Amino acid sequence: MKGNVIVASGTALLAAKQVPIVFAVANDPVSSGFVASLSRPGGNITGLSLQATVDVRGLH
Repeated sequence: MKGNVIVASGTALLAAKQVPIVFAVANDPVSSGFVASLSRPGGNITGLSLQATVDVRGLH
């Protein structure tokens, strides 16, 4: 039986090339090599990335 989609994490994301992949959570999918960029992931992959931003302001 062939699957219609794969939901995975870690290196399993890089294994399938023909089946659409949804990754659950990736800290930094670009530097991990899962996607080309956040705005245009490309390929057969999409998912959720949790990125914390730090707002640093100087107090005068």
